[in-house]
Formats: sequence, C-alpha cells, structure tokens
Amino acid sequence: MDDPDFSLDNNERIEVIVKFNGDILEISRNLRAEVEILLQGYAIITIDQADIPKLYSYIQVEALELPKNLYITSQYNLISSCIRSVQNDRNLNLTGSGVVVAVIDSGIDYTHLDFRNENGSSRILYIWDQTQSGTPPAGFSTGAEYTQQQINNALQSENPFQIVPSTDTNGHGTAVAGIAAGNGRESNGGNIGVAPEADLIIVKAGTRGFASFARNTELMRGVKYVIEKARQLNKPLAINMSFGMNNNSHRGDSLFETYLSDMSTEWKNCIVIPTGNAGSAGHHYYGTLESNSTKDIEFFTIEGLNTFYISMWKNFVDTLSVELVFPGGASSGIIGIESQIKNVRIGNVQLTVLYGQPTHYS
Repeated sequence: MDDPDFSLDNNERIEVIVKFNGDILEISRNLRAEVEILLQGYAIITIDQADIPKLYSYIQVEALELPKNLYITSQYNLISSCIRSVQNDRNLNLTGSGVVVAVIDSGIDYTHLDFRNENGSSRILYIWDQTQSGTPPAGFSTGAEYTQQQINNALQSENPFQIVPSTDTNGHGTAVAGIAAGNGRESNGGNIGVAPEADLIIVKAGTRGFASFARNTELMRGVKYVIEKARQLNKPLAINMSFGMNNNSHRGDSLFETYLSDMSTEWKNCIVIPTGNAGSAGHHYYGTLESNSTKDIEFFTIEGLNTFYISMWKNFVDTLSVELVFPGGASSGIIGIESQIKNVRIGNVQLTVLYGQPTHYS
C-alpha cells in the first residue's frame, strides 16, 4: 500500500469505528464528538485525533478501530460460477423476482437499458450517492438520496443528469450491477446477470469532495441503509460489495469484519464480498519465528514513490523488533517497542514506526 490510512496530526477530525454497549451518546455530550449509531452495537465516532485515547475511559466502549481504505476488485465468469445452468433450469425459475439486489460500489449508470423495464421505467428503487450534497436518507447526515420516482422523472427528461446528477465515473459499479442483476436489454439478451428480475438499491460509496476510493466506514453506513430499506419493503436482500483491502490481519476479527458478520443476521439478507486471491501479487508475507531468531524479508518499491506503508501483525504475547536495511547498506538500527511512535531519518528518507497496543485501535 502506498499511503497510510491516517495522519499524525492531533488536530485532525477522524472517524473511529466503535463496538459499544449502553449509552454511547454520553461520549458526544462529554467530548467534542459526533456519534453515529449503526446496528448490532456498532457506531462511527468522529472526534479530534488527540481525544481518541479518552474513549478508552468509557465503560460503554468495548473496542476501537481506525477506518481503512478499500479498493475495487473485478470480475467474474457466470459460466464458471454455474449461474447459467441454474438460470436454464425452468423447474427452479430463479430470476430474482421479489428480491432486492443492493450494490455498494462506485455508483451506477442508471440510464443503462439493463437496469430499466420494457416500458423504460427504472428497476432502481433508490440511489444513495454519498459523494454528493443534497437530501440525505433518513437517519444519515451526508450524501443525497434519489427515489425511483425521481429516477423515472430523470429518464423521461432530455437531460436526466440535471434531475438525478449521480454518475459512475469509473464504470465499476455499473459493471458489477450488470453482473448481479442486468436484464440484458442493452445487448438484446446477450449478457444477462444473475438476477435479471430483481429490484435494485444502489449506494455510491465515498466522501463528498474526494475522488479516492471509499473507506470501510462508508460501506458500514451503506450496509445499514440497504438493510433498513429492504426491511421497509418487506423483501429479501442480497448485498454486493466488490471491495477489498490488504492492510489488516486477515483473521476476520477486525471491527469491520465482525460488523459484516453481525449484520448478516439482520433481516433477510445475504452479504456477498469478493474472494480474489492476491497471494501471488506480492502484497503479503507470512512467516514463523522461533525464540531469539531473526528473519530477512526482502521487498521492493517503485522508483519515485513518495510514501510507502507496511503493517505487521503478531500474536499478543510475542515481542518483535524490526530493522530496515536499504539497498546501499544504510540501516535504521534495531527498532524495539519501547515507545508507541519512533521516527528515524536515513538520508532523505523519513521512517515512522507506530507500535499498536493490544487493542482494535491498532
């Protein structure tokens, strides 16, 4: 990863994922913090970074975790997934009718024929564009929500994006929605998705004013939103999130991961995530160290890279020290765990080491 997910500016306002019990709003009353309650005992707290340690003093807080940046993943083969054989079995009659497919991604081209009925009306029930200003959904404070009626009004106009200005700038969300629920009208039946008769709810994940990829806090909000919509509609729900990341422990115990697991028990929903294997991409290394032993791990960066970020995960009971050796032989020296933050300068390279305490915040 080429950039850390947070800065070291103590004056910065930052989001923190929290697992809590009891009256979590006490924090907003006592600290200059904004508390956004999700479901299943999770919340997102926006707070001055310098005040994050104060959260540990609240008995309501069970665990803390910083948000992580997410990256889009691709793509898929319906035949290899056995989807075509299921669709061709007329006895099953599985078309997605009566089901809602929610796609939390980069948005959607809502004018695309694959997401429209034969009469030209939209199959999309709602779009929540988190990157825009406007009227947010009930219970949320950011973004703009568009209803099916607004989308249909836009489709009937000469300039639809003047009425519903939500777009998909990179096409990923549109492609994913097409794979999940496209009805094939654009290709005259040549490319049909998994659930061509399902209704759609779209969340364009992101932060207003930023073109970077979404953070997992935006996805957490999106999951809550689409589940509550499906509950109101009294329809079962399939949620697709084609995002991934490489900077956590991959053990399934981060707050983001446990949130998704807990939310899978809400209403009648199925959460679908990518299973892309980055094992050969050079993003990860796994090894076992014996007591009092060392291991050399070689890694490469591209020329001209301004920042580079590595996260290392170990068992709580183990003590680990690191040394960074440059190609020319210059060394950072042995860096232990005597302090939470250590800065080392080697030539024109600034090395910052953050040692996380045994909490989810690390």
